[in-house]
Amino acid sequence: MTFTKHQAWTAVAGAAVAAYALLTLVLTARFGTAVCVIAMPIGVTGYFFWRLYLRNVGAACAQAQQARRHVAELTHYIAEQDRIDKALEQSEAQFRSAFDHAPIGMALVSPTGRFMRVNSALRTIVGRREDELLAMNFQALTHPDDLAQTAVSLQHMLEQGDIETRPCETRYAHRDGHIVWVLMSASVVRDINSAPAHYIFRCKILLTANAPKSDSSTMPSTMRSRGCPIVPCLWTA
Repeated sequence: MTFTKHQAWTAVAGAAVAAYALLTLVLTARFGTAVCVIAMPIGVTGYFFWRLYLRNVGAACAQAQQARRHVAELTHYIAEQDRIDKALEQSEAQFRSAFDHAPIGMALVSPTGRFMRVNSALRTIVGRREDELLAMNFQALTHPDDLAQTAVSLQHMLEQGDIETRPCETRYAHRDGHIVWVLMSASVVRDINSAPAHYIFRCKILLTANAPKSDSSTMPSTMRSRGCPIVPCLWTA
């Protein structure tokens, strides 16, 4: 029953009570106070039920209005959640596309170092299939002499609250057995407790063992400062 119908029934009930009171006065004037004494309990009872009806109508109208507000709030919440979900899906799709088709090697790495996701450029750099890399950690690909600087960079980033490490030249093991020099940097993605959820590794290839040995201008600065020749990989990953 709508609020308008409630108003109509309230008006009818009020009119009935008024008519009853008027009729009682007319009969009392004509037949005496005995009619008033007889009609009084009936009138009081009618008035009591009329007031009770008005209170119930008011409570029902208030509940109906509250229910409509709740429905409107729930509808708005559902629409907002749907908008957020669609925006999140779009953002994730854009990230996946940018990640998978990036011209440089990229990987999502767990806090323990295991590869969680790798793109095609990184697979090309190290000459390995996706399933091979996902079964490995970055420590296995990294030259033992370069592990310390990578660990120090990651630790410094976490302790200082930095977003990204400084790029550093690192040697990776190619599946064919030779060394690949890359310029590696990493950034951290934190969870709601500010703990590392995973790292994003970025690797740009600098030099491989197949490059001309005499061309020192293309040799990474670390190799020139160390006087390192381009040699086959001496450890297995």
